[in-house]
Amino acid sequence: MKNQFYALNLKGMRKKNLVKTQEEVERISKRWREAGKPPIDEKIKPLVVALRVWGIKTTLSDEGHNAEGYHMRFPYVMFRWKYIVRVARILMEWNYRTPKKIDDPNEVFWEIEPSANPLIRPLVRPGEPVPSLEAFQQDAVKLGLWLQHLPPDYKWTE
Repeated sequence: MKNQFYALNLKGMRKKNLVKTQEEVERISKRWREAGKPPIDEKIKPLVVALRVWGIKTTLSDEGHNAEGYHMRFPYVMFRWKYIVRVARILMEWNYRTPKKIDDPNEVFWEIEPSANPLIRPLVRPGEPVPSLEAFQQDAVKLGLWLQHLPPDYKWTE
Protein backbone atom coordinates (compact mmCIF):
# COMPACT_ATOMS: atom_id res chain seq x y z
CA MET A 1 0.00 0.00 0.00
CA LYS A 2 2.84 2.40 0.85
CA ASN A 3 4.31 2.16 -2.65
CA GLN A 4 0.92 2.83 -4.27
CA PHE A 5 0.47 5.96 -2.14
CA TYR A 6 4.02 7.08 -2.96
CA ALA A 7 3.47 6.61 -6.70
CA LEU A 8 0.21 8.53 -6.55
CA ASN A 9 1.87 11.44 -4.75
CA LEU A 10 4.58 11.82 -7.37
CA LYS A 11 2.30 11.42 -10.38
CA GLY A 12 3.13 14.19 -12.81
CA MET A 13 6.47 15.05 -11.18
CA ARG A 14 8.37 15.26 -14.43
CA LYS A 15 11.05 17.84 -14.84
CA LYS A 16 10.44 20.42 -17.57
CA ASN A 17 13.11 22.26 -19.53
CA LEU A 18 14.89 24.69 -17.20
CA VAL A 19 15.75 27.32 -19.82
CA LYS A 20 12.20 27.39 -21.19
CA THR A 21 10.80 27.68 -17.67
CA GLN A 22 13.17 30.55 -16.85
CA GLU A 23 12.02 32.32 -20.03
CA GLU A 24 8.37 31.71 -19.08
CA VAL A 25 8.92 33.25 -15.62
CA GLU A 26 10.68 36.25 -17.20
CA ARG A 27 7.71 36.76 -19.56
CA ILE A 28 5.29 36.65 -16.61
CA SER A 29 7.43 39.13 -14.69
CA LYS A 30 7.57 41.45 -17.71
CA ARG A 31 3.78 41.31 -18.18
CA TRP A 32 3.28 42.24 -14.54
CA ARG A 33 5.73 45.14 -14.83
CA GLU A 34 3.97 46.40 -17.98
CA ALA A 35 0.62 46.20 -16.17
CA GLY A 36 1.99 48.42 -13.39
CA LYS A 37 2.35 45.54 -10.90
CA PRO A 38 5.59 44.59 -9.17
CA PRO A 39 7.59 41.97 -11.11
CA ILE A 40 8.73 38.71 -9.54
CA ASP A 41 11.33 39.58 -6.90
CA GLU A 42 14.88 38.46 -7.66
CA LYS A 43 15.42 36.69 -4.31
CA ILE A 44 12.37 34.45 -4.77
CA LYS A 45 12.60 33.95 -8.55
CA PRO A 46 14.85 30.83 -8.36
CA LEU A 47 12.23 29.09 -6.20
CA VAL A 48 9.38 30.14 -8.52
CA VAL A 49 11.33 28.77 -11.50
CA ALA A 50 12.18 25.56 -9.62
CA LEU A 51 8.60 24.80 -8.62
CA ARG A 52 7.42 25.44 -12.18
CA VAL A 53 10.21 23.23 -13.57
CA TRP A 54 8.73 20.38 -11.53
CA GLY A 55 5.20 21.08 -12.82
CA ILE A 56 3.86 23.15 -9.91
CA LYS A 57 2.00 26.25 -11.07
CA THR A 58 2.74 29.20 -8.85
CA THR A 59 0.26 32.05 -8.50
CA LEU A 60 1.96 34.70 -6.34
CA SER A 61 5.32 35.23 -4.68
CA ASP A 62 7.33 37.72 -2.65
CA GLU A 63 10.90 37.82 -1.38
CA GLY A 64 9.79 39.43 1.90
CA HIS A 65 10.57 42.91 3.14
CA ASN A 66 11.50 44.59 6.43
CA ALA A 67 9.70 47.81 5.55
CA GLU A 68 7.52 49.40 8.22
CA GLY A 69 3.95 48.22 7.91
CA TYR A 70 4.82 45.42 5.50
CA HIS A 71 3.09 42.26 6.73
CA MET A 72 5.15 39.59 4.91
CA ARG A 73 8.57 39.64 6.50
CA PHE A 74 9.57 36.35 4.91
CA PRO A 75 9.80 35.03 1.34
CA TYR A 76 6.95 32.89 0.08
CA VAL A 77 5.49 31.32 -3.04
CA MET A 78 1.75 30.70 -3.38
CA PHE A 79 0.52 27.75 -5.40
CA ARG A 80 -2.72 25.95 -6.26
CA TRP A 81 -4.20 23.45 -3.77
CA LYS A 82 -4.00 20.58 -6.24
CA TYR A 83 -0.19 20.65 -5.96
CA ILE A 84 -0.03 20.45 -2.17
CA VAL A 85 1.18 16.82 -2.02
CA ARG A 86 3.92 17.48 -4.59
CA VAL A 87 5.09 20.55 -2.71
CA ALA A 88 5.09 18.59 0.56
CA ARG A 89 7.32 15.92 -1.04
CA ILE A 90 9.75 18.55 -2.30
CA LEU A 91 9.96 20.25 1.09
CA MET A 92 10.43 16.90 2.81
CA GLU A 93 13.43 16.25 0.57
CA TRP A 94 14.91 19.70 1.18
CA ASN A 95 14.33 19.73 4.93
CA TYR A 96 15.52 16.21 5.65
CA ARG A 97 17.88 15.15 2.87
CA THR A 98 20.00 18.27 2.68
CA PRO A 99 22.43 18.69 5.60
CA LYS A 100 20.99 20.95 8.29
CA LYS A 101 21.92 21.65 11.88
CA ILE A 102 18.74 21.56 13.95
CA ASP A 103 20.31 23.54 16.80
CA ASP A 104 21.56 26.32 14.49
CA PRO A 105 19.24 29.36 14.80
CA ASN A 106 20.08 30.41 11.22
CA GLU A 107 18.93 27.12 9.66
CA VAL A 108 15.73 27.45 7.69
CA PHE A 109 13.19 24.67 7.49
CA TRP A 110 10.49 25.19 4.87
CA GLU A 111 6.82 24.44 5.37
CA ILE A 112 3.42 24.76 3.76
CA GLU A 113 1.10 27.28 5.33
CA PRO A 114 -2.43 26.27 4.41
CA SER A 115 -5.46 28.46 4.89
CA ALA A 116 -8.73 27.51 6.56
CA ASN A 117 -10.40 29.28 3.65
CA PRO A 118 -10.26 27.01 0.56
CA LEU A 119 -10.35 30.09 -1.69
CA ILE A 120 -7.00 31.26 -0.30
CA ARG A 121 -4.11 29.31 -1.76
CA PRO A 122 -1.41 27.70 0.39
CA LEU A 123 2.09 29.16 0.70
CA VAL A 124 5.56 27.65 0.66
CA ARG A 125 7.28 29.60 3.41
CA PRO A 126 10.12 29.30 5.89
CA GLY A 127 9.09 27.93 9.27
CA GLU A 128 9.93 28.88 12.82
CA PRO A 129 12.21 29.83 14.52
CA VAL A 130 12.70 33.06 12.66
CA PRO A 131 16.24 33.96 11.61
CA SER A 132 16.86 37.20 9.75
CA LEU A 133 15.04 38.10 6.53
CA GLU A 134 18.42 37.90 4.80
CA ALA A 135 18.87 34.28 5.99
CA PHE A 136 15.36 33.46 4.72
CA GLN A 137 16.10 35.03 1.33
CA GLN A 138 19.45 33.27 0.99
CA ASP A 139 17.84 29.94 1.78
CA ALA A 140 15.01 30.61 -0.72
CA VAL A 141 17.66 31.03 -3.42
CA LYS A 142 19.52 27.87 -2.25
CA LEU A 143 16.31 25.82 -2.22
CA GLY A 144 15.38 27.08 -5.69
CA LEU A 145 18.78 26.32 -7.19
CA TRP A 146 18.92 22.87 -5.55
CA LEU A 147 15.51 22.00 -6.96
CA GLN A 148 16.33 23.40 -10.42
CA HIS A 149 19.44 21.25 -10.66
CA LEU A 150 18.01 17.92 -9.49
CA PRO A 151 18.34 15.37 -12.26
CA PRO A 152 15.13 14.41 -14.10
CA ASP A 153 15.47 10.84 -12.75
CA TYR A 154 15.91 11.99 -9.12
CA LYS A 155 14.98 9.26 -6.64
CA TRP A 156 12.46 10.81 -4.25
CA THR A 157 12.51 9.48 -0.69
CA GLU A 158 9.82 6.91 0.05
